[in-house]
Amino acid sequence: MRRALICALLLLWSAASLAAPSNRKVALVIGNGNYTATSPLPNPAADARLMAQSLRDVGFEVIEKTDLGRRDMLRAIVEFGDKLEEGGVGLFFYAGHGVQVGGANFLIPVDADIKREEHVEAEAVDVNSVLRTMDAARNRLNLVVLDACRNNPFARSFRSAGSGGLAQIQAPSGTLIAYATAPGQVAEDGKGENSPYTTALVRAMKVPGLTAEEAFKRVRIDVSANTQQRQTPWESSSLTGDFFFAGAPAPGGAAASAPAPAASPAAAGGGKEVELAYWNSVKDSRDPDEIRSYTQKYPSGEFAGLAQMRIRALENSKSAPAPQKTAAVTPPPQATAPTIALDPIDAEYVVVRQARIRKEPSLDSQAVSNLSPGAKVMVVGKVRGQDWLLVEQGNKRLGYAPAPLFMDALAHAEQQRKAQAAKPQVAAVTPPPQQPTARAVAPAQPAGRMVNVRGVYYQNRNYPALQEMTVRSLASLPNTQVTRDASPRQQPAVDVVGTVDFVNIQDVAPPAGDQNAAAAGAVMGGLLSGMMGGRVAVPQQQQRPVVQNRVYQTRVTMTATDYRSGKVVTESAEAQQQFSTQVPQNDAIAQVTNAATSDVIVKLLGALSR
Repeated sequence: MRRALICALLLLWSAASLAAPSNRKVALVIGNGNYTATSPLPNPAADARLMAQSLRDVGFEVIEKTDLGRRDMLRAIVEFGDKLEEGGVGLFFYAGHGVQVGGANFLIPVDADIKREEHVEAEAVDVNSVLRTMDAARNRLNLVVLDACRNNPFARSFRSAGSGGLAQIQAPSGTLIAYATAPGQVAEDGKGENSPYTTALVRAMKVPGLTAEEAFKRVRIDVSANTQQRQTPWESSSLTGDFFFAGAPAPGGAAASAPAPAASPAAAGGGKEVELAYWNSVKDSRDPDEIRSYTQKYPSGEFAGLAQMRIRALENSKSAPAPQKTAAVTPPPQATAPTIALDPIDAEYVVVRQARIRKEPSLDSQAVSNLSPGAKVMVVGKVRGQDWLLVEQGNKRLGYAPAPLFMDALAHAEQQRKAQAAKPQVAAVTPPPQQPTARAVAPAQPAGRMVNVRGVYYQNRNYPALQEMTVRSLASLPNTQVTRDASPRQQPAVDVVGTVDFVNIQDVAPPAGDQNAAAAGAVMGGLLSGMMGGRVAVPQQQQRPVVQNRVYQTRVTMTATDYRSGKVVTESAEAQQQFSTQVPQNDAIAQVTNAATSDVIVKLLGALSR
C-alpha cells in the first residue's frame, strides 16, 4: 500500500512539472553603431547596455553583444535559439541600422559593405531568420524589439529605397514584434545617450502589473509626446496569453490599480501638446477601452466628442450580427475616413526625388502612381499640420506625397541656374594651342591629392546640396582632384564625411522709433526644404515688429581619413553673416554654410599635411 502511494505521488509530481509553463526568460541584445562602410550611430551600444541591464533587473538571462559583424551576429542568434529550446520566454532586441528591401527587413552588421541593393541579402541579416529561430524553439512566448527604423544609409545606391524605416511583418503565433516607429517611418536617435524609444521602453518594463501590450502602449504615448508626434512606435502582436515584464499584479488586483504611466518631461507641464500626443496614440485603435482611456484622462478635452463617437461605433460593430462582424475587421471604408484639412496652394512644383503618390497622406496608404525626378506637377494644397502635399498633373488629381520630395518650380530653376554658373569652365583653362612647348617644359607639378566626398549630413540625412558645396570648395584648391561617393579604399584618397550640426537664425529689430514697423507673425518651419529638405526648430513668434535684417549662423564639422597614411583628422568651423530680410532664407543659409565649409576644408587639409 505504501509503495503504491509513493508511486502515485511521483506520477502527480511528474505530471505537474510537465504541465507547469517554464518561468525561464532569455534575451539576446545587440547594439550595432561602429560601422566601417557607412555613417556610424552614437546610441546603439549605449541602448544595448541599458536594455541588457534592465532585462537582468526583471529576471532575464541576457546574451549581450555590441558592434557585431555578420558572422558573429548569426552565431549569436544560433546561441540564442539553443537556449530558447529549454523553454520559457524569448526576447530579441536590436539597435542599429536596418533597411527594407522588397518588403523584407534586414539588420546591418558593422562590417557590411553594401554597394547595391542586390548585396543586402549577402551582407545583412534577415529579420525573418531571427523569427524562424525563435519559432523553431517552440517556447511559449516571444518578443522582438527593433530600434532600427533609421534612415537607409545606402539609399542612394538602391533602386527601390524610400524615405527609410522598416516594413511591417506579420507576427507569428505567440509573438509580439515592436518597432521604434510606424512602418516606413524613421525613428530619432535623440539628444541624449539613449534613443527616445529605448529610454521609454526601459521605464515601462519596470512597472509591476503591466502586460506586454500595456507596456508598449505606454511607450507609444511617451515617445510620441517627447518627439512632438514625429515618432509613433508600432507593434504587431499575435500573443494569446499575458506576459508581465516586472511581475503579474497582486491577487485580487485590477489592471487599473497599476501605477499610472510615468510623466515624460513634455507631459509634466500638461498642456495641449501632451493631450494631442495622447489622442494620436489611441485614435486609430480598434479597442474601445483604449479610446475610453482618453476620455477618462481628458473628459473635457478637444477630442472628447470625437472619442465618444468612435467608442460607440466600435461597440456597435462588435454587437452587430455575424455577417457584419466580418466587415468590421476589414480596413474602414473611405466614407468613414476623417476629412483631410488642407491649406490651399496653387503653384507649380518639380519632383526632386522619386515620389510615390498615395491615396491618403500616409505611408501605409495605397500607392496609386509614381513620379520621376524632373517631373512637373501642380500642388493644390498642403495637409494641415503635416508635410504632405496634394498634387495634380494635367488637370487630373493624382493624390498625396511627402513635401520634401518636391521643390517650387521657380526655386528649382534658380538652383539649377546657380549650379550651372558654378561649374568650372573647361574651355577657359585649356592651354592655348600656340604654346605647347612652354607647357611641356614647365616644371613638374606635385601629383596632388585625390579627395573623395562620401557625404555631408544634416539631421542624419545626406543632402546633395551640401555635398555639392563641399565638392566646389575642394575643387577650388590647387592640386586637388575631387570624386563623389567613391568607395574610400578603391584608390589612394582622402575620404571626407561632414555634418552640418548647427543652424541658428535671429532677427535684428529695426531702430527704435521706426514708424514703419508693423505687427507680423513668422513660423520658421521648413526653412531648408528647398536646399536640404530638413527643418529648423525656431519658436513661433507672434505680434512682433517687422525686422529689417537677420543674422544666420551655421557650424560644419568634417572628418577626413587619409588611407595612404592612416591619419584621421576632425575639424569644425562656424560662419555668421547678416542679410537683409529681402534675401531668400535658403540663399542666406547656403552662403553661410558654404563659408563654414570652405574654412573647415582648409583646416582639414592643413592638418593632414602636418
